[in-house]
Amino acid sequence: MPIEEGEAGISKLELCPRELLKRICFHDAVNCATALLEGETGIAIEFNAPSCVFYPLHRAARNLSVGLIELFLQHGARPSLCCHDDTFIFHKMDALTVALDAIANHEYFNDWNPKKSIIKLIYILCLLEMRVPLRNIQLLALNSEDEEVKVICSHIVREGRLIELAALLMVALKKLMTPVMVSGISVPMIEPCMIRQLHAVIDEEFKLMGCSSDGKLVRLCKLNKSVLLSASRMLNVFQKSDNIQIRAGE
Repeated sequence: MPIEEGEAGISKLELCPRELLKRICFHDAVNCATALLEGETGIAIEFNAPSCVFYPLHRAARNLSVGLIELFLQHGARPSLCCHDDTFIFHKMDALTVALDAIANHEYFNDWNPKKSIIKLIYILCLLEMRVPLRNIQLLALNSEDEEVKVICSHIVREGRLIELAALLMVALKKLMTPVMVSGISVPMIEPCMIRQLHAVIDEEFKLMGCSSDGKLVRLCKLNKSVLLSASRMLNVFQKSDNIQIRAGE
């Protein structure tokens, strides 16, 4: 039955589609979202309206709400759209990037940092409790174009965000392993990005070591190099172990 303004003390603001979806995402109210999207309330919903600064799919991704993400995607939500309000911390981010940021801030990673073992990182992601958060990443990655996932992965590699990289490799390895030609040789599309970034960091390190630069900058370069080497080792682990991807997709 359609809902009307004034009914049961309902205000005009509360009937605003954007406000309704905001509350639905906050409470992870999948059943309410289903009723709304299937027209039971008589309220029209536009997921991809240009006027939106924070799309419903982004809110669901931020909360790692697999039920809402799946539902929104089924009803035409576009994961490639980006937020357009610099007051949000997710300004210029697409839904997949938002979800990756959310999983990186999961409480299970509070005690992990890039100086620690990448095997421990992969172990944490393989825990039963991480399957639902990873399913969110998987849904968004599979519903994104290969080129979009590649761009996101490239940003992650450049910024040394190992948790996000591991999560993406776990659920979207096939997309990232799509072959590209480099100097006449077929290689996974993720590798050239890693190699270019590693070469850039090593070049910068040697430049800094060859002059009287601040020691902090040299140490930062060494840290960045260490993170990139960890990323390369992690990619090698995923390439050699199909069981990791299978377990994440269950």
